[in-house]
Amino acid sequence: VCEVVVLPDILVKFSLGGVSNAPSVSTCKRRYNESGSRRLLLEILKLALYNFLGAKYYYRLIFHFKYEYQKRTSP
Repeated sequence: VCEVVVLPDILVKFSLGGVSNAPSVSTCKRRYNESGSRRLLLEILKLALYNFLGAKYYYRLIFHFKYEYQKRTSP
């Protein structure tokens, strides 16, 4: 039996940019095997952006679109 408790305070704050969530060729292959060619194209785009922008700016861009942009567009 498990119970979910919602706390009003932030307990932990993680930053993006670890090795485990960096795009790679093996991630592209895994996404293709799991989800097909559309997901492969998205992973290739992420890998290209990561290599072009560098880790610092890639994760800033990801953070902006995942969190900041959604905050502004949510009702």
